[in-house]
Amino acid sequence: MMQTKKQPVFLFASLALSLFFTACREDEPLKGAYQRGVFVVNEGTFGRSNGEISFFDRSSKQITNLLFTKVNNNRTSLGDQVQSMHVTGERAYIIASNSQPNQVEIVDKNTFQSLGVIGGLRQPRYMESANGKGYLSEWVTFGSPDGGVAVVDLQTNAVTKRIKTGVGPDRMLLLGGKLYVTQQFTPAVAIIDLATETVVGTVPVPEGSRGIQADRNGDVWVLTVGKQDFSNFPEVKTVTPSSLIRFTPNGNSLTQRATFALGVAGADHLVTNGDKTVLYYRTGTQVFQQSIGAAALNAAPLIRRDLYGIGFDPVENVLYGGFAPDFTTNGRIIRYNATTGAPLDSATAGIAPREFVFQ
Repeated sequence: MMQTKKQPVFLFASLALSLFFTACREDEPLKGAYQRGVFVVNEGTFGRSNGEISFFDRSSKQITNLLFTKVNNNRTSLGDQVQSMHVTGERAYIIASNSQPNQVEIVDKNTFQSLGVIGGLRQPRYMESANGKGYLSEWVTFGSPDGGVAVVDLQTNAVTKRIKTGVGPDRMLLLGGKLYVTQQFTPAVAIIDLATETVVGTVPVPEGSRGIQADRNGDVWVLTVGKQDFSNFPEVKTVTPSSLIRFTPNGNSLTQRATFALGVAGADHLVTNGDKTVLYYRTGTQVFQQSIGAAALNAAPLIRRDLYGIGFDPVENVLYGGFAPDFTTNGRIIRYNATTGAPLDSATAGIAPREFVFQ
């Protein structure tokens, strides 16, 4: 009987202790001013080395521009053509694709203090990471057939290997021990086995590709570029349209593929919502919303505006757009209702806002 009477008291004490520690975790002090919020990658002006990062605070709706320069004692900006930013652990890696020397800036993601660089790179574009290693897509030079992926030891920040894939390697996806690499000027997505760090297969796609996402079913979606004819510029003709391709990975190949022609060329910025059931992509002056289960493409655009980039915030379920009036003056970020496409608010960012990193 004594044991029976004590059991509820023990359970209550355990529950109370659990709630206490949970509350402590939720209320623990921030590790830095930029631990929670939205980073905006501002590409800058080609050849001017004025790319930068902005930080948007969800609570106050305030934006801090020139973040890297302000935090790091007014050092020069991050470089020429700031392409993307990758966060892993407590570090953020900022990639500029046209700087000399070619290097990636490393910062503390919470404070944005500089921690060093990854040097010896060749026109880096995007980054993924796993098991203490970073994988950076490299163009090498524009149009080079030696493009591929640089493998970096994230403890030493040294390039340990290069894996050749093709012309214009770009955005990547880590899935099931494989790295899927889109390529802007090669009609194939390269598949790299991370265990052997070798190319073990390709997925043929029309023209090049520069958007890739996985959905909640484990299927992979690829956004292809399509081909445009600029010979009579400013008149631009669509030679082959962009397409949205879905395939199911099966080892080093695929078991099925569906291709949806978009009817225009130049599609870019494929993103998913928080639960990976809805896709968003931009084509020229429009942004489209697409359910992963739909049998046909959504013909009606969600947003009719020429956005330079888009991103989805899974914390607030809001779609972000980067508006660049030109490549010499500051642009804006515009937040949209992800279901209706109605604008919510906006803020001034840096020059050519193109990528978003959500924390």
